[in-house]
Amino acid sequence: MTTTDALINKSEQPVKPPVFDTILLGSSIIVLLVAIALLLTFLLKTPPLESVPGQAPLSATESPIQNSLTGSATNPIVLDIGGKSWTITPRATYQISARILGNKTYSDWQSPLAPRDLALAWAANDN
Repeated sequence: MTTTDALINKSEQPVKPPVFDTILLGSSIIVLLVAIALLLTFLLKTPPLESVPGQAPLSATESPIQNSLTGSATNPIVLDIGGKSWTITPRATYQISARILGNKTYSDWQSPLAPRDLALAWAANDN
C-alpha cells in the first residue's frame, strides 16, 4: 500500500465532530428554546392596551372630531421611555371611528414613543 492509498482510505472514514462543537450546538438550541419561551410568556402575559374612555363612540360614517385644548390641559407632559426623555405638549382632543387600511411598525430612534403608524379611512373615504 502506497502513501497515496493510505491517505485516500483515511479520508473515506467518517469523522466524528469534536466534543466542543456538539456542546456548542446543544447550547445554541437551548438558548433558542429559552428565547422562544420568554417571548411567548411576554406575549401571553402582556394585557391588551385599553382605549382612553371618552365620549360616545362615533359612527364610521362621521368625520373625526378635533377640539383645541386650553389652560392647564396644554401643560407639557414629560415621559421617560426607552432611555430618552420626551416632552409632549397636548394641543387638542381627537375622536375618531375609522377602518384601519394599513399599519407599519417602526424600530428607529422614535419607536419607543410611537412604535406604530396607522393608515385610517372614515366617512366617505371608507371604501
